[in-house]
Amino acid sequence: MDAALISPDGSKRTGDEGAIRQLLGAGTPFWLDLQGSPSEALPILRDVFAFHPLAIQAAEHFGQRPKNRRLRRVRAGGHLRGGAAR
Repeated sequence: MDAALISPDGSKRTGDEGAIRQLLGAGTPFWLDLQGSPSEALPILRDVFAFHPLAIQAAEHFGQRPKNRRLRRVRAGGHLRGGAAR
């Protein structure tokens, strides 16, 4: 996997794990450009950036249709009786 770190001033350098950790630790803003297979990028997202396991799982299966579920609405101050908001 090829990774490039791009700073706010536009300068670009190789983005190895040590350089990424150093910038994160210092709180320095940067853009990370990852090139290559997604399976090669996942360890950096999981181990360095501490992405949630569900985000990693979703990234492994790129191209899924969006999850769009209708959620029940409960009115403020309402209570549930028999499974429905009143």
